[in-house]
Amino acid sequence: ASDVYKRQIEYWWALENEAGQQVNTPLQSFTYEDHRFGWHTANGPNAAVHWYAGDAVYAQAALDIATRSLARVGHELNVTPSGPLHLYLYASIEDLQGALLARQREWIGGEAFPELNTLLIAVPPTEGYTLFMRRIIPHEITHILLHHATGGAIARVPPWLNEGLATFNEELPDPDAALMLQAALKEDRLLPLDSLCGTFPSDAEQVRLAYAQSASLVRFVRDFYGEQALAGLVSAY
Repeated sequence: ASDVYKRQIEYWWALENEAGQQVNTPLQSFTYEDHRFGWHTANGPNAAVHWYAGDAVYAQAALDIATRSLARVGHELNVTPSGPLHLYLYASIEDLQGALLARQREWIGGEAFPELNTLLIAVPPTEGYTLFMRRIIPHEITHILLHHATGGAIARVPPWLNEGLATFNEELPDPDAALMLQAALKEDRLLPLDSLCGTFPSDAEQVRLAYAQSASLVRFVRDFYGEQALAGLVSAY
């Protein structure tokens, strides 16, 4: 396996007695990595893709999408990550779940770790994998770049803007989103904007509508106020 995908974790202990005297132990480190698989690595100018199943074409497809997304979304948000993006391709949801915290949702298909410029996604190397890659990779990269654009204060950005930007930037949008919005508008079922500033609904249909509305609102801001308006809005938050 390549050293590129390894992560050095540094730590120390701070000990304090009842008198308030404190001493720090010497700095120590260890390498944190997923040892379950034999990883291969494909490197690009600003991203590295790590995979263990599928061929080089599969990995290159992910690398190309990641490279495009970093450039396009980075320009949109006026931000450049301090280091390369590391993208890990897992061959199944089950393999991915083994790398995530036990409390994570069972159906989750990807997870971004902005502080490490790292993205883990489950993409089986079967027919049609590029369709899913074109949706999930730009989506999760947007979350990573938004973290950097806010100086780590992404919690201050309301969910409609956070998820709306991520959904808007997908290369292959949900084909049903427009029809869903039209039907909700006609039937007076659109979610109030203030509800999109808090936790999204847990109901599957309602959460799809929340994502669709958020992306629509982001598109309106960009089209009406110009492409730099979104970066200005993020900066304001």
